[in-house]
Amino acid sequence: MALYILPLILISFFAYLIYERFIPVKGVKCVNICEMTGHPIVDVRDYNHHGALTVQDSYHIPFGYLHRYYPEIPEKQVFIVAESSLEKNLSIRLLKRKGFKIAGVYVTNQKKCNQKRDVLWDTCKM
Repeated sequence: MALYILPLILISFFAYLIYERFIPVKGVKCVNICEMTGHPIVDVRDYNHHGALTVQDSYHIPFGYLHRYYPEIPEKQVFIVAESSLEKNLSIRLLKRKGFKIAGVYVTNQKKCNQKRDVLWDTCKM
């Protein structure tokens, strides 16, 4: 009996890690930066990736610090800017656990999410 419990616990643990990191969160739409109006923007990218695309009037809280500094976000409905789908999934799940609603997300290096990016990039005021 004990021989089956330990592998089952390990498999469950790794399945949870894979789900948490790689399975997208349902109900969160991908939006363009120009469409991010009306709610605060939380930029969860690392400091070294933040300089490539600076979003004005955003709260730049890298994902590693998000658990500590999420109380500084003034509203409970936010937009998220992330570097990868991994950052996106982890930050959405963390903020949802803390009671936030995610109005939309922009991932800087995801082609599926950025179909209109090249067209609207120059017309958007950042």
